[in-house]
Amino acid sequence: MVGSGAGKNPPLPLQPLYLSYPPNQDTMISGGTPSGGESSSFLRLLGPVTLGLGLGLISWKSSFLAVKHGYHAVVVDCFTGVAHTLGEGTHFLLPGRYTQYMVDVRPRPYNISARPATRDLQKVDINLCLVLSPDRAKLPSFLKSLGLNFTEQILPAFGNEVLHAVVNGYGAEELFSSRADFVVRLKEEFIKKAKVYSMAVVDVFVSELDFTPEFTSAVEKKLLAQMEKDTATPEAETSGVLLPRSENVAQAAITPAGDEIQPASLGH
Repeated sequence: MVGSGAGKNPPLPLQPLYLSYPPNQDTMISGGTPSGGESSSFLRLLGPVTLGLGLGLISWKSSFLAVKHGYHAVVVDCFTGVAHTLGEGTHFLLPGRYTQYMVDVRPRPYNISARPATRDLQKVDINLCLVLSPDRAKLPSFLKSLGLNFTEQILPAFGNEVLHAVVNGYGAEELFSSRADFVVRLKEEFIKKAKVYSMAVVDVFVSELDFTPEFTSAVEKKLLAQMEKDTATPEAETSGVLLPRSENVAQAAITPAGDEIQPASLGH
């Protein structure tokens, strides 16, 4: 048995198997998936590209300014401070360079209430509606000096002044009986004064024009008496004309009779 066992080879010892994870390039099979180093490089490249595209889209969108109907845009250059206006439509602006302000330029109504005195010192309660629109070319100066609510600050400067001046040019009875003429003159004066402040007056409506109850009653009685007098005057003139006419007709009827009698007396 010793002799038979001496001719066999002894078994080889087992070697440990070392596996690396993730596998490196040396352990990859040709045609397999990319290695971990390549995928991480791709992800590092994808991040900046995505960020750049997003910022580009945002900049492209912000470079267009859409101005709606009834509005004007005042754009101010952030570097030079120069401002100009843009009308309705879509406008291209360099992103980050301009600051935009939207201004409502549609005609808007404003109410004025006052208690001025007439030429004969009668107090009148007046409420009127003034429809105004700003001068588009003056919008940058309005915003610079007065802000977005420039109309509310400009109107008190001339509204009450014009109203008091026009009412003071009328007597109380004249104002009571000629309101239409008063409104026309009021509108003319508002148009003149508003141009000084670079505003346009579209229309003027007088919603209330009230005197004291005692004065209103006295004027109504006086006007009624005047109307009755004017109505009675034509009748008196007509009766005065008819009387001489009847006398002339009677005289004309008597004259031929006298002419007929005269030849008869000559015959005798």
